[in-house]
Parts: sequence; C-alpha cells; structure tokens
Amino acid sequence: MAHSWSDLKRNRWVEQQTWSTWLVVLLVLVWPMNLFYKFNVSGSYVHGILVDYVLPKIFVSDLVIFALLLLNWKTWVAATLSWVKKNNIHQLLIGLTGVLLLRQFFTPYPIAALWTFAKILEMVFLAVCLSQLFQSKKIYVESVAKSIFASVLFQATVGALQFFTQSSIFPGYAWFGESRLSSYAGIAKASFFGTEKILAYGTTSHPNILAGFCVACGILLWQLEKRSWAKCVFLICIPIIFLTQSLSAALFFFFATAFLLLPLTTYSPQIAARRFLVGLLVAPLLLALISTRVSSTSLSRRVWLNTQAVQMFLTQPIWGTGLDQFTANLNVASSGEAVQFLQPAHHVGILWLAETGLLGGAVLVLILLQLKGRKIPRVLFALFPLVVLDHYLMTNQIGLLIVVFFIVFSQPSPEAKNL
Repeated sequence: MAHSWSDLKRNRWVEQQTWSTWLVVLLVLVWPMNLFYKFNVSGSYVHGILVDYVLPKIFVSDLVIFALLLLNWKTWVAATLSWVKKNNIHQLLIGLTGVLLLRQFFTPYPIAALWTFAKILEMVFLAVCLSQLFQSKKIYVESVAKSIFASVLFQATVGALQFFTQSSIFPGYAWFGESRLSSYAGIAKASFFGTEKILAYGTTSHPNILAGFCVACGILLWQLEKRSWAKCVFLICIPIIFLTQSLSAALFFFFATAFLLLPLTTYSPQIAARRFLVGLLVAPLLLALISTRVSSTSLSRRVWLNTQAVQMFLTQPIWGTGLDQFTANLNVASSGEAVQFLQPAHHVGILWLAETGLLGGAVLVLILLQLKGRKIPRVLFALFPLVVLDHYLMTNQIGLLIVVFFIVFSQPSPEAKNL
C-alpha cells in the first residue's frame, strides 16, 4: 500500500526529530570534555610563553554542533533571516557585528581573533537552532535530561577518583580530554588539612569549570522539570565544590538555590537586570577593597588583571584590543610575577569591553534593547558569580555552552512540563 504524502512528511519529521535528539544527547555528553585538535601552535606564543587562550582549537563538541546545524540548517537559517528582517535595530546590530569582524583582522594575533569571532557566531547559531527545535518539540526532552544527569555522574566520579588517587584516571588524553595530572606543572593544587593535594578536574580544563559545570547541570535539570534529579545533582555539587575549592562555583550554587527554591513573589526581571548591571560595576571595586585587607595571591592577581583590562579599554576605547588579544596586551613589566599568569581578566564584562571597546558595548546595548518589556528568566541571574569572578563563560568551550544551554532551557517547553 502506497504511503500518502502526509505520511511521508510525518516519517521524515520523526526521523529528523530522532537524529536531532541523539545529536543533542551526544553534545551534552561531550560538552565537559576538553578534547580538541589544536593548530597554529607556533603563532600562539605571548612573551615567549605558549598561551592556551590564543591557541585556536577544534573541539569534539564542535563536530557535534556542526552536524546538528547541518541537519537542521533550514530551521535556524529561516529563524535568523526572519529576525534580521524584523526591524531596523536588528539590521543595525548586524552592521555593527560586521564592523567588529573587520576589527579582528588588525590585531597582533588575527587568527586567534577571527577564530574567536567565528566561535561566538557558532554559539549564536547553535542557540537559535536549539531554541527552535526545543520549542517545536523536535527534541525528546526526557532523553536530553537523562544525558545531563549521566554527564554529571560521570564527571563527579572521575573528579572524586582523581582527588583520592592524586593522578589521572584514564591512560591518555585522547580518551576524554582528561588533563595529565601527574606530569603537567601548571596543575591546580590546594591545601587540605595541612597537606597539598591536586584538585579535582574531571575531564574539564580546570577545577573551577568542573564545579561550575555540575552546578549548571543541576539548574538545567530543574528547568526541565526533573526536580528529583536536580536535587540529587545539587547534593553531588557540595562535595565537588569542596574537592575543587571553587569559590565562584560555591557562590554560583548559592545564587542558584536561592533563585530556584526561595519564593520570590516580588521578583521583577527589569529591576533584577538593572541590579545585575550595578553588580557588574561594584564587584571589581569590592574585590579591590578586599584585596587590601586579605593576603591572597589569587585575589591580587584578579585585581591586577581587572586593572589591566580597564587600562586597555582606556587606551583603545573605540575598538578595543580585539577578541582574544587580552594576554597579548598585558603590561607584564608592571608585575614580574604575573608573567606566569597570562590569562584573561576574571570578569566577563570588563574583558568584553577591553577586547571590543565601545563597539562591543553598543552591540550589547542593542541586544538589551530588544529584551525590553520581555520576561527575563530569573535563573539567568544565577550566573552572576561566574561573570564577575571568572572568564570561562566567554573564553572556554565548556563555558560558552553553559551560556547557550542556559538561554535555551531557561523556559521549559510544553513537553518538559508534562514529564
């Protein structure tokens, strides 16, 4: 019996739904894995030191993202074109983004700058694609939620084993991107009851990222209406935060539980957004004040990097230094010790302004204008500690995906509500 055209269309839709779900599940599983192919190594040295943040990389998660975008190219391309044609502000935003692209050609490390620009576009298109698939129920949310839970269990187990054995778990980097804890000189350590120990990494590139990832997954499961799983993940987060000694993740955990569990009946997204912006300005000042009273190398380094970022912005206020050019513009002569700490400023807002200037600030303002009058999910503000105390939400693949998943899953779809 011949199939009707409607049956063929339905079968094709179901097939695409299945493949899209499997790709999202795979993306979640490889999301925290620091497994990548690097290139242009010889052109990634700053002050004679190979700087990881200037080193272009293709992650395993990039391959999954490309496959997902290719499979659903009609969906996200149509949504993007519709958005661009919607009003003149959107077209102005595209124009400013084009100018920002041209700026990246005229930087000390143009390959790194252009690669970072392409990475941001990739994440924007991924967010558009996932949002469209999520809202149109082309993703089986139950499967995605299971993969998030499984990913946390795997990372927490690997991290705990690393801490208690004080060594890597897998036989080589190529398995899951696990850091070589026994041979890498820059491995993060901390004192536990008077004994120095290697912190838990999981398969991420830093303990802070492992802890932040676990907390983020708990929030995502809560948003997907898997409350019992989310509570289990939050319980797992407590020992993981201890084994990573991550202050930013601890505050992230506190903010998350407050936003998710406390009844905020007077909550206003607009007021919260203004408070968030004020917090961005106050946080580095408060950090500088605390550093004058507390002796901490980590704290003093963050203050120094924030100061350097402000100076870079004042030196190149219109265009900024260019994306991924922060370390190349550090005035290491002002701090002899800091040459061993060639990292971006640990404040996403200041780092963005330093690297993109008022041009990048204008892009953010136009985006915020488009959000005026809309409901902003309060859970997004839980990211505040990561924004003001670290940089990986902007500079690291895992951090960028945290932002994408937060945006996409901040408002549960009808399917999620019925799980």
